[in-house]
Order: sequence, then C-alpha cells, then structure tokens
Amino acid sequence: MDLDDLRALVVVVETRSFSAAAQRLGSPRATLRRRIDALEAVTGIPLLDRTASGPLPTEAGLTLVARARDLLLEADAVLRSVRGLHLGPAGSLTVTLPVGLPPVLLRLAYESIHQQFPELRFEARFATNPLLHELEGVDVVVHWGAEGPTGAWSTVRLVEAREWCVASPSYLAQHGCPVSIDELRTHALLAWMAPGRDPVQWPLIAGGSVEVRPRLVVGDVHMLRHLAAGGVGIALLPDGELPNAEIPPDAVQVVMDDVIGTVTPFCLSYRTAMAEVPRVRAIVDLLRAFTAMI
Repeated sequence: MDLDDLRALVVVVETRSFSAAAQRLGSPRATLRRRIDALEAVTGIPLLDRTASGPLPTEAGLTLVARARDLLLEADAVLRSVRGLHLGPAGSLTVTLPVGLPPVLLRLAYESIHQQFPELRFEARFATNPLLHELEGVDVVVHWGAEGPTGAWSTVRLVEAREWCVASPSYLAQHGCPVSIDELRTHALLAWMAPGRDPVQWPLIAGGSVEVRPRLVVGDVHMLRHLAAGGVGIALLPDGELPNAEIPPDAVQVVMDDVIGTVTPFCLSYRTAMAEVPRVRAIVDLLRAFTAMI
C-alpha cells in the first residue's frame, strides 16, 4: 500500500472534491483517481461513493482514513527524525502544554533550555486538556495524567503531584476550617477540571470519591491557586503548595489533607519515531532534570 495513495484518499475525503484535493496536493485529478482506484483494488471494497455533490467516504473509507492519518503522521515523524540525526539539539519544536502552569516555572524552564540549547526554537500551544487538542504537527505534549496520546507515542512521567484542597488563612478565619465532608460541602468550593475526571467528584485519600457542588469549575490551575490565595473559597488543585513568586508561601494552607486528595502524574509525551532526534531527546532529558529540582 502506497503512502501517497493513502494521502490522496485522506485529502479527497477532507475536501470532498477531487479538484480541491488535486489543488492541495499539486497533483492532477486523474492521478488522484488512479490512486483511489488502486486502494480500492487492494482492499477489494469501495472506499468512496461518487455522488453528484462530490465524493463521499463509505464506512470502509472512513475507517481507512482514520488509520491512514496516524500512519501518515508517523511516516512524517520518521522522516523528520532521520533528517535531524546529523544535527545537535537545534531546529524547531512544537510543544502543547496545559493551561495553568505557573508563569515563573515556565520562564525558568525556558531560560534553562535556551541557555543550554540556544539553537532550539519553539512554538508553544496551550490547552485545557492537551491530549484532546489537535496533535498534527506537535512534537511534544506536556500533560496531567499517566495516559499519553493514543497511537505511536512514548510517555515519560516527570513528577508525581499531590492534589489537595487549599484555602487562604483569611477565608478560613472568616468561614471556619472544615473537618468533615458535610462541613466541606457548606463552603465555596472551586474545582479543577482534571483530565478524565468529573470535577464534581472529589477524590478521597482512602479511595473512591465524594460528590460536591463547586461554585466554579475551571481547567486553569494557576487561576485556581490565585482565587484560593485571594480568599474566594476552598480549591482542589494539584501541588497547592508549589513555590510561586506571585503567591507568598503563607497565602494558602492545606485543608483536610488526610481526607481529600490524590496523586496526579505530570507527564511528557513525544512521538516514538522521534525518540533519537537530538532536539527531542535533549528536551526530554532536560525537563526530567528540571522537574526533579522543583
């Protein structure tokens, strides 16, 4: 099966037009039709319905397109990895990060990378859940949770982050410090939109979870930390005591840490085909060392 044949099918399905696909790929329409015919000959079943409004994928065509996209991305990654083997840590990397990382830590991490690898360039993208973000063209994904992207990706666990409730001393002085689940439910609760978890279900140290009614649900951990420090309520978030130049160490304190909380992995994923590319390998090694010092 030819990769160019698969690419032709993917683009025809995306554009729903042989003409538009031919223009995007810079290839004659007749060539695209021959490529689709070749695929249908190999599979033995129709992949497109040629209708008056344009080519539409059959069920088999949709299935093949879904797999073909992964194969094409993997092939592109392999080619990029081979081209980069003769280089040191240089070139460009596209990185997707979760929103809510403390800006001071992002600055320190970038300064460390730039100091050691001045020839590296970056495009940084941010998403509430990077694993649900568009990963086409992305080299590295930093994310909460142990599960990385589906497909040919490798995942490295950078750090285990303790997840717990925090609040400001002023809030607790005014509203009292809860010592039970029933008391906790009476407070203004601020919930983190943790990947893969219902934000109204707060984890218990002993296992399982308890249902609460948060007044605010947000995916930005940094925002939650500021709200808690500002006395807005009790926030459940990872690493509530993480050093942060913008928030004094005594601005928040842990609440019910023997009842509410869990451990959430903070991970980095990269395309397996690019494991030996110097710039990817260097970033993985540097970020592992950097998070170990936090």
